[in-house]
Amino acid sequence: MKCPRCGDELRRSKKDPTYGLCDNCRKKYKWVEEVFDDDLDDYYDDDDDDDVVIGDDDDVEESAKTRKYNSPAARPKKKRRGLKIFLIVLALLIVAGIAAFIIWGGLDKLIFNKDKTDPNTIEQNDTDEQTDANTDTDMKQTDSTDEYASGTYLVGTDIPAGEYVLIADMAAYFERAADPSGELDSIIANGNFSTNTIVTISDGEYFIFSSSTAYPIDKAPALDTTQQGMFKAGKDIDAGEYTIRSDGQASYQIASDSTHTLASLVSQEDFEGDKSITVSDGQYLILTEAHIVQ
Repeated sequence: MKCPRCGDELRRSKKDPTYGLCDNCRKKYKWVEEVFDDDLDDYYDDDDDDDVVIGDDDDVEESAKTRKYNSPAARPKKKRRGLKIFLIVLALLIVAGIAAFIIWGGLDKLIFNKDKTDPNTIEQNDTDEQTDANTDTDMKQTDSTDEYASGTYLVGTDIPAGEYVLIADMAAYFERAADPSGELDSIIANGNFSTNTIVTISDGEYFIFSSSTAYPIDKAPALDTTQQGMFKAGKDIDAGEYTIRSDGQASYQIASDSTHTLASLVSQEDFEGDKSITVSDGQYLILTEAHIVQ
């Protein structure tokens, strides 16, 4: 049988005798006993991918395998490259997902949890607001009946009217004022002290004091009468005659009450050395840089 293309004799395939092999065209054709020119096209193999390497059957098969594994599509290198690209894309998607989760999580807390309030938080906020209100008025009441911390108090509302003993923590100040403006015209009475003082306050006025603690006079701690300070005859000291001694630029005052107004002043004097004075029951002795000797 001859090759339909080049006319050379075909060699019958040992592997499949139904095919003939053309060494010149390197093609295989169905083997027939007689071939007519009009029927040549019937013998062409439509599969152009069946190219073979002419030789014995084993050589043809081996050549086909070699071409198959050497083809670009079958190279493992490209497969590995595709896998690498896939892993990179996957990693980028994971990172983007995590970033979106973090961002969205923050927004979710900001937006959706904005109006969610823990009862404990409400209680704490109420406490903070009350503390802020007290801070705004400088009011820090430690106990409604026993003592009051430094601050500003509206008498009759924040603190009862009455007589109070103030114990200083350091150089201290007190003021009775008609309003909390801090203007000089609003001051009813004021004073500085470093140990203690006694003040009577009335309803409607403001009681302002710093660096000290206020006690109702009947609940105040005992006063040290061996140093400077303000003492009430009949309570802190006995009524009678006393010798007082200066410790520097000394002065004393005797007052009829503890309002600290000019109307309550009985006597006042600056002195050096020793000085004899008489204090009546219910009067107040105020010593500055001086102390009682006897």
